[in-house]
Amino acid sequence: MHGPVFTRAVIIALLIAITACDIAMSSKLPPVNDDRILGEWRTTDDPESIFVKPKDGGYLVGSAKEFADGKETRFEIARVGKFLVAEISEPTCSAFDAKPCTFIHGVLEVTAGEVRNHQFDPEFIVRKSLANAIPFPHFIKRKSTLSTMFDTKVLLDGTPDQVSAALATWFQDRAAFEKVTRLVRVK
Repeated sequence: MHGPVFTRAVIIALLIAITACDIAMSSKLPPVNDDRILGEWRTTDDPESIFVKPKDGGYLVGSAKEFADGKETRFEIARVGKFLVAEISEPTCSAFDAKPCTFIHGVLEVTAGEVRNHQFDPEFIVRKSLANAIPFPHFIKRKSTLSTMFDTKVLLDGTPDQVSAALATWFQDRAAFEKVTRLVRVK
């Protein structure tokens, strides 16, 4: 069992915070607003909350301390079917020749009082690529790590419509997800 500090770090990372993401897009999906994600959230085993607040047509996420220190993270969301894709745009994508890109930092499924944050599996895209089942340009970079695992980076280089259609199909059967973290609204 992991302690609250570890769990809090995982939540923040999953809700778009401090870690790099493995899946990027060369173009951003059209942003939407969805006030259902606003508010105070936590997992059932972590006493510290994560806050989501509106900001300039997008959102900010962080712990109370991160907001107090000005270290919250800004993101936007796009709708893909019944899911919300949390996106962070970067001026340079270092893994892919420093061109601008948008990272997928979470795939959110919002219901009454609950957010399920699905972790998108880059290996799923590798399998689709090897099967020639991605109908638009994409790039995959892999390197071996000490644990014999692969560090996989993916760049989806299709148009927003192409990428959105592919994501909707992949999300439907949930095969594209590695794991899910359940967050509940704090009353």
